[in-house]
Amino acid sequence: QLPVVDDAGKVVGIITHRDCCLVANIPIIDDMTVADCMTAEPITVGPDMPAFRAAGYLSTYKFGAVPVVENDCLIGMLTTSNFLHHFALKGN
Repeated sequence: QLPVVDDAGKVVGIITHRDCCLVANIPIIDDMTVADCMTAEPITVGPDMPAFRAAGYLSTYKFGAVPVVENDCLIGMLTTSNFLHHFALKGN
């Protein structure tokens, strides 16, 4: 998952594996831009959101990642792997 940001750092889209698969089925992609194939206005989370709510977004929408935004600017990406890693470490 790749976040797409504008010049001010505001998240305007995200490119996912699904987006890439959809584009791969288009016969002529030479003139295609990122804006043409991204998912616009993705769901985002804030750094203060409870982790269980963010995990709920990932689970409910079957996302692999969600952009973390503060003051309209991207500050990170939260992934399902982040949660797996966290809980794997908790088990030790």
